[in-house]
Amino acid sequence: MALQNRYGEFKDFDPNKMVTAELAVVVSGDPASPTGRTMYVCFAPGVVKRITTYEDFENELQNATEEIRKEFTEDIQTAIENSIAATTAANAAKEAADRAAEAANAAAEAAGAYVLGDISDKTVNFAEAAARENIATGESTATVFGKIKKWFADLKDAAFWAVANNLTTNVAGSVLDARQGPVIDKKISDVKTEVSELNTNFEKKAYSYIVSTSSQYENAIAANTWTEVGKANIHVPEDGYYEICAKVIASGTSATTGVCTARLKRDGSEPGINSRSSFPIKSGLMTNTTCITVEYLKAGTHVLSLDVYPDSQIGAGYCSYFVKAF
Repeated sequence: MALQNRYGEFKDFDPNKMVTAELAVVVSGDPASPTGRTMYVCFAPGVVKRITTYEDFENELQNATEEIRKEFTEDIQTAIENSIAATTAANAAKEAADRAAEAANAAAEAAGAYVLGDISDKTVNFAEAAARENIATGESTATVFGKIKKWFADLKDAAFWAVANNLTTNVAGSVLDARQGPVIDKKISDVKTEVSELNTNFEKKAYSYIVSTSSQYENAIAANTWTEVGKANIHVPEDGYYEICAKVIASGTSATTGVCTARLKRDGSEPGINSRSSFPIKSGLMTNTTCITVEYLKAGTHVLSLDVYPDSQIGAGYCSYFVKAF
């Protein structure tokens, strides 16, 4: 299908005016591009999408890749730190509870041996010990109970929480089993591998094949006839869509003005109506025009040529070609 195109500043760009298969070239002011220059394509009335340039895509790719890596790394690192802290607290609390229970049992036995007869109604006055220490033989009842109180006072909530040996439990009052450490480490390793593969795939997708060449013509071009002013052989490495751009620069003679039309041809035939363009001929001044089209090319060598049709004679000049893969 033949393509149409328009160009101008972003402030004048109205996507609702575009028609199916039309291209719009924004030459300045587009906030979506660091350079302000970009292109849009219309797939259907009202369905217009921006075409990212190689440079913009490369920047966005680098930013997107860094954001993905940072997000995964920070989330996993936070989970590891939280799980390690919770596991450490749980283990410490469990050990503290075990020691406290042992101390309580020992204290009970000591109290029974110390007091003859039934002590169920007896009271003990004691103060909480300053530091956690195990009870020892020969200590008073008040000292023993003071040490026991210190152990229980230092126990935190995690000492009584359930231990979860999985990465799916999200019930409040649970701590992570230390056996989940290798599981988390494996997940981190998998994420790093996936990020590395993602980087590699993006680098492959960002591939862009570019060819540029130019040639000069030395003779004046007669009026009212199609004249070939340049030809170039290009080689594309693989099948795909390519943007083909041809530019001609010519000079008006000292006594002529008018309009010159240029057309781009590929392999002997004109690719599309949008590959034509016209430019004014000004007396004694250099003037130029650009033909742009998008073509699906087979891998191999193709011949590009540019013809001009002035309505008054023009002088010598040159033409250049630029081919870029989508």
